[in-house]
Amino acid sequence: MYTTELRNRKLLQRILLAILVFLVLFLMAMMRMRTHSEDFRNIDNMIHVDIIRSNGAIEHYPSGTVDAIHKGDQFVIYADDVSELKSGSALVFSIYNSEVRVYSDDSLLYADYYDDVKDYQPIGDRWYAVSLPDTSDCQDLRIEGTMVRNGTISLFSELRILPAISSWKSILSGNEFMFLIFSTVVIASGVLLIFFILTSFHDRQVRMGMWIALFSFVICNWFLGYKLFFYIISDDIHLNANIEYVSFFAIGAPFSFFMYHHLHKELYKKISFGFGVLFLIVFTISTIINYSPILMNYCDLLPYCRSLLALSLLFFGAAVFTDTNEDMEGATANRIIKWGVVAAIAVAVFALLQAQVAAANITERLKGEQVDLVPVAILAIITALYISVFSRYVQETMTKMEADQLKAIAFIDPLSGAENRSALYSHLNDLSLRNQKDYVIVFLDVNDLKVTNDKYGHAMGDELIAAAANLIRQSFREGTRGFCGRWGGDEFLACVYGSEADAKTCINRFYQNLDEFNKAGKLPFRMTVSSGYAVSTTEKPVDYETAIKQADEAMYIDKKKFKELHGLATAR
Repeated sequence: MYTTELRNRKLLQRILLAILVFLVLFLMAMMRMRTHSEDFRNIDNMIHVDIIRSNGAIEHYPSGTVDAIHKGDQFVIYADDVSELKSGSALVFSIYNSEVRVYSDDSLLYADYYDDVKDYQPIGDRWYAVSLPDTSDCQDLRIEGTMVRNGTISLFSELRILPAISSWKSILSGNEFMFLIFSTVVIASGVLLIFFILTSFHDRQVRMGMWIALFSFVICNWFLGYKLFFYIISDDIHLNANIEYVSFFAIGAPFSFFMYHHLHKELYKKISFGFGVLFLIVFTISTIINYSPILMNYCDLLPYCRSLLALSLLFFGAAVFTDTNEDMEGATANRIIKWGVVAAIAVAVFALLQAQVAAANITERLKGEQVDLVPVAILAIITALYISVFSRYVQETMTKMEADQLKAIAFIDPLSGAENRSALYSHLNDLSLRNQKDYVIVFLDVNDLKVTNDKYGHAMGDELIAAAANLIRQSFREGTRGFCGRWGGDEFLACVYGSEADAKTCINRFYQNLDEFNKAGKLPFRMTVSSGYAVSTTEKPVDYETAIKQADEAMYIDKKKFKELHGLATAR
């Protein structure tokens, strides 16, 4: 067990080191790919917008901030007097769930069209890079569009003109650090998820770590899609949209199951588990609907998922704050995680409410520059969750170390370092509980301990016992199943699981090691040991108490022979 734990710990350290190396290399790459401000022109302050509502009403806006646009509404974005275009320039922008056409002085530059039946898939916030004509004349650019999926648009921004060859860098412009952090979290979470899956599920901390890793992986993938970063990989609109929406609908389940393990009150645990199951059902049904011939997709179901997510977060915030338990482990760490999760959930709920408010036609209150709190909420929640598991792991490790120390005091003989009689009885009781029939009990006795104490002193007698214990431990635990320890005084007991032949192999190995020890001259005299054994088999089972008595008697017969032949090298 300890070997496996050590191996897992070393593997985890290597994983973390690899992630750190990746982070450094990734940061260097981002610095090289960064788009400098002189590479592009931002034309946000040069645009005005017309909105043609589905009922025919026309609205004019002097900037890119508009009242919410819904499915069926049309919009026209005008960028007048766009002059001094460099050769090989492109117009870069993003628009949510829309069919778009781009004109330059009434010449069509780009158009996409969607069939509601054939192409009824979520589009999401699509990124466009439209090549512009190679001319330095003044130009008027116009973007016309129709919102073809459910959702809302209330702001047209980040319209840029930059070299077409590096247009994809506009996605990273100003977001390099955010892309670096979230990409690293995705990779690290994926690796940790695999590590936790391959580790024992019997460990509660492993299960909690698995749910955190899955939650981190999913929510960071959603954020990367939300920020259009997957367009760096491919310009396929469905790739970014599917990753974004699938991840968003999958966020709730792993978080709920983590909270199920984290909370202590039974009622809270049941509600958390219920939320987890409900999120799995919503995810499954939504995914089936999205990829079925039914004319509905994730966009149509998004408000329901947001509402369920907001409701669950409000519950978890209240549950973490009120789930007090004075006796629970790591009280200080739990107080820290309590406030961390509450703060993160508050930010997340605010962001969800902000999205819901934007969906209503009341965006006058939200006009102007808004702070994006989503990455703050995500990183706060992930950090809080990992702190929670780490603090619990540290607490349980300390508790286990204390238990191991107490066990060592109770079960280890301080003189020889071997297991004492209490530990041996514990093993023997386990032998009975397992109904082990095939085993051999070996009794060993160090000869002339009293003579050694009288002639060389008790310190030499102690050294004799320690040396004998070391030889017995080496001989009876090498390549065999069983246990051994100091029975008391100059007596030792060993148990070999298996046949009499297996026990004889161990006994012969012991006497060979004893001969080598004596030849090495490590003591000023020759060590001699008497031994005897008793056998239990499936055909003739013997309880361990009877076996010990028989082995003890056999050992005394061997010891008698030694006394009769006093002066021989061994007592065999």
